[in-house]
Amino acid sequence: MNVNLDVIPSEKSNTIDVLRARMPAGAWDTHFHTHNAPGTLHHMPADTVRVMHRSIGIQRGVMVQSTLHGAKEEHFLADLKSVPQWRGVALITERTTDAQLDRMHEAGVRAIRMTFVGFLNRNPSMDFFHHAVQRAAERGWHLLLHLEPESLLELSDTIVDLPLCVVIDHCAHIDSGKGLEQPAVRRLLELHRLAHCWVKLSSLDRWAPSGAPSYSEAVVLAQAVLRNAPKRVIWATDWPHVMYKNPRNPVDPPPHIPDLIQLLFNVVEDDDTLLQRVLVENPARLYE
Repeated sequence: MNVNLDVIPSEKSNTIDVLRARMPAGAWDTHFHTHNAPGTLHHMPADTVRVMHRSIGIQRGVMVQSTLHGAKEEHFLADLKSVPQWRGVALITERTTDAQLDRMHEAGVRAIRMTFVGFLNRNPSMDFFHHAVQRAAERGWHLLLHLEPESLLELSDTIVDLPLCVVIDHCAHIDSGKGLEQPAVRRLLELHRLAHCWVKLSSLDRWAPSGAPSYSEAVVLAQAVLRNAPKRVIWATDWPHVMYKNPRNPVDPPPHIPDLIQLLFNVVEDDDTLLQRVLVENPARLYE
């Protein structure tokens, strides 16, 4: 993992000042990770994330427990409790007890994350999936569902009937270069029109053939999502881009945070009301 600290150095200050000036008060970053691993490439303490957030005008955040942690909760909960403005998304297993879930809720956890993507090779059984969903629903949590186009299509009928809010993570890793008529996009938009289904605009940079700074194909996809159900869309940096890999050029480094913010601004264009909805109002409804 190559961590980009490019939003902090002074040579980026002019760019950051311009971007930060448009960020609305109370803005959320709804997906980032911390890693307590001093002396390793994966070390990313909570304080560093807070510096990054301050530099771009983010006041609230959602820390997602990383697969690098496995399902060990100690460091995750310690970091989460250290910042009252953060909420959390946890990983659980068959061995997670009710007492553990209660501790998670007290620390600020408001969702669980389940993954069905081939490159992680960690797809849960459907029995465990439904049991975990029920436990989350009982606590008023939601489900962060990490999918790719194939698993989105395979699980779409299941998503329709789930008893809790579902957030489709990373826009289901849809290849925006293939256009809006591909089956995964059509099904994503159908699901998104359901009252319990949300979409997170994140990781869009990986799948846009044009690349930085325009990410033009990603802008088209994100605008289609926003037009579809603007009250159920959230945004995230996905910082520090754990296990980052650009499918078109695997040696590419992770994206620059200013480019990701500009991508969002290009999506909403001049509509600051829409920006307020995506960065403030929508995540507040979901996580507070």
